[in-house]
Amino acid sequence: MLKNRQDLINIRQVYAKAIAAEKKSILVCGGTGCVSSGSLEVFDELKRLMEEKGLKCSVELQAEPHEELIGMKKQVFSGV
Repeated sequence: MLKNRQDLINIRQVYAKAIAAEKKSILVCGGTGCVSSGSLEVFDELKRLMEEKGLKCSVELQAEPHEELIGMKKQVFSGV
């Protein structure tokens, strides 16, 4: 429990160090189906953006990264 402002400052420093130490990466599928659907272009653009923005996030291309990963998709639906 935080008792004063200094406690808040101290805990903020602890969390900032933990976040800075995290390794962030984006895996792009390099399997046959993904490549035929444009994954190499996605990989190149993500890599370019990370470097351009100076973000500490690696972009990796893997043949079939599906075995131990959870995929996320964003779908946009039209108002039908």
